[in-house]
Amino acid sequence: TEALRNTKLPDRLIVIGGGYIACEIGGAYQSFGCDTHFLVRSELLRTADADIRQEFQAQFHKRHHVHQGYLPMRVDYRGNLFHVSARHTETFDVLELKADALLIATGSRYKRLNVPGETDYLGAGVHFCATCDGPFYKDKQVTVIGGGNSATEESLLLTKFAAQVSILVRKGNFNATAVIQEKVLSHPKIDVRWFTEVKEFIGKDSKLIQLRIFNKQTGAEENLQMDGAFIFIGLVPNTGFIEDSHILLDRWGFIVTGHALVHGDHRPTGFEERDPLLLETSVPGIFAAGDVRDTSTKQVVRAAGEGSTAALMVREYLKSV
Repeated sequence: TEALRNTKLPDRLIVIGGGYIACEIGGAYQSFGCDTHFLVRSELLRTADADIRQEFQAQFHKRHHVHQGYLPMRVDYRGNLFHVSARHTETFDVLELKADALLIATGSRYKRLNVPGETDYLGAGVHFCATCDGPFYKDKQVTVIGGGNSATEESLLLTKFAAQVSILVRKGNFNATAVIQEKVLSHPKIDVRWFTEVKEFIGKDSKLIQLRIFNKQTGAEENLQMDGAFIFIGLVPNTGFIEDSHILLDRWGFIVTGHALVHGDHRPTGFEERDPLLLETSVPGIFAAGDVRDTSTKQVVRAAGEGSTAALMVREYLKSV
């Protein structure tokens, strides 16, 4: 590791992030013979089987330069190279890397309500995935918090398991497609509470048992008994480390890529002579894939596919530098 930190020769590619995208890139670039560095905050890949996970990570570490436990701090472009600074989450050591191309695959995280008790009961009554955790609530009472497409669609999914689904919406209307709204409002298992916010998550014996809720219209507060709460109020992209860079973000902070960067005669600097490649950002040579992108579908299978696509697009870019 020390030798890698002190090297003066640039490597071809730096990948910021792990998961299926990093795995796809690693497999492709091993066959391409491209020297690649991976900055990973925690585990490279999370799987249910610990033995498989450990074996895979061991093999990946043998074939690639993996810097585990590092958070990216800054990305800049100097001397025709991309420079990435990262800090270790435990030792606080600073790592400096440079390369010809950069792929950002840092994903996104679920927005939280940031009210008392929410963190205390994560995984013990507070959830963010109906597909993952809905089956644990067969014939029970659950609450969905949110009013967009995700909240309404996941509520319908939860009716396959739960006896009753209550949706808490801050406003007096859904922000979802008309078709989904109609299905939700007509479903016999779903109860919608408008103008309602959660003030506190309350539990007993390390398990969530009720919500303290507040009606913004009437000012009334009450404790809502339930067995589980599912929060669907949006996603936050992990792009804080590039907010001061020249990489174009949409209004929610997701990275804009590819043809979406070109609007009529307007082109980002550096693309006067060519169109951006698929998954390329507004900075030539920097690519983004997965949930961190503005138009990604936020699905695992698509993330793996974007990893393969990113490998090909980065390789195409590297031919020109």
